[in-house]
Amino acid sequence: MKSIRILLVCTLLMALSCTTTESNGSATITIEASGLSDGKLALNASANFTASVTEYEGDTAALSYRWSLSTGRGKLSDGTSTSANTAEGGNTMSCIGKDEGGESITVEALDASNSVIGSNSYAFEIVGPTDIVVDRGCFDQPKIIYQRGSGYYLINEDGSNGGSVGASGGTSVAISPNGQWIATNPYDNDNPPIGYNMHVQRCGTRDKIRVPSDNSGYEYYAYDAICHFSLDSKTLYFMRPHLASKPDINRAVYSDIAAYDVETGEKRFLTSLYVNEESVGNFTVSPITGEIAFFRHSYQDIPGGGYSVTHTLSFLQPESGLIRDFATLPPGRYDYGLDWSPDGKDIIYSATTADAGRGIFRINLTDGSQPLLVFEDPSPNSLPPGQPHYYANGTRIVWSGQENGQNNINFWSIDANGNDMQLFFEATGVKYLQGVLY
Repeated sequence: MKSIRILLVCTLLMALSCTTTESNGSATITIEASGLSDGKLALNASANFTASVTEYEGDTAALSYRWSLSTGRGKLSDGTSTSANTAEGGNTMSCIGKDEGGESITVEALDASNSVIGSNSYAFEIVGPTDIVVDRGCFDQPKIIYQRGSGYYLINEDGSNGGSVGASGGTSVAISPNGQWIATNPYDNDNPPIGYNMHVQRCGTRDKIRVPSDNSGYEYYAYDAICHFSLDSKTLYFMRPHLASKPDINRAVYSDIAAYDVETGEKRFLTSLYVNEESVGNFTVSPITGEIAFFRHSYQDIPGGGYSVTHTLSFLQPESGLIRDFATLPPGRYDYGLDWSPDGKDIIYSATTADAGRGIFRINLTDGSQPLLVFEDPSPNSLPPGQPHYYANGTRIVWSGQENGQNNINFWSIDANGNDMQLFFEATGVKYLQGVLY
């Protein structure tokens, strides 16, 4: 059994949208909210509010909007940076939960002379997590998951060896929060589409279920990868090329986020970034809200050949499909992993940038501070710290790398602020960190 922190309300049952309408002035204002669950917003999560104006005789395109919060328990955000309690802007505003309790957001619609033509308010509650006890399935305590050769293995948080996951093959593995399901992407050479295809299996059995794929026209482009489970362990999220995505000789295939219901067998795409010639680079799931954070890669052709890439940290609400861009990241490479902190307050990732440095970065999601290099790579002649993950209740970070001039890839750890570097786990063979089972 284990104790984990999840929402007191029905997690993952996020409302697609809720609305409130009020006629107050010379126009009627309607507010539509997304990201709330039963009228509740989780701490450190965000909800989006959109105002629409009807019964107004003037030009609605010329209107501006003023947003404010009643208690200050939330923080307004335009989707890129947080702002003061009262903010003027467009007809859409986000609110990040900061403190538990009742909150209300008010919008005023302003005409060209800055006169209020109407207003409306939307009340909701900011709620914190609670401790409940759930099964961890086949696994007796928190685990750190890694790959060695074609097999997947576990070690305990104190560094003692925890044995085999009970699965093998491919490049990615994930264990569901309840410990009942294991996902891997073994290479399939026999049944189309040829390539890495996502599979799930129950813990304690070797019988795999292949996630259905429509990408039979993409032989050798099939590349299901990087998998995570939803908080309720019912849905597997993973990266998959969209069927309608056309392979590009320079950029390979654009990857989107797909979902597979392990109970019903239903599969679907949560994103369609390929439409804009964009791709998902990596993703992680909030342990508090179930929201998905991902690297959004946008490509621009360069005259004379080649292309440049813009990297954005974005958030996806799995139930509604709503995507919110949070921050544009410095130019660089972001191929080395990211993870959400257990309390939902920040995200860490490993990257190589031209100006901001190279190593493990942290983005605070509640106070607006942008990429901070918390740990500079001590071995610049090797790859940056690989797949950094929080463990020990978020007090420490573990990663795989060739640090201090070593030729072998071992596991290293630091505290959450980038100090106290230690050799965490050393063993023969090439090892790659895959994740953490809390």
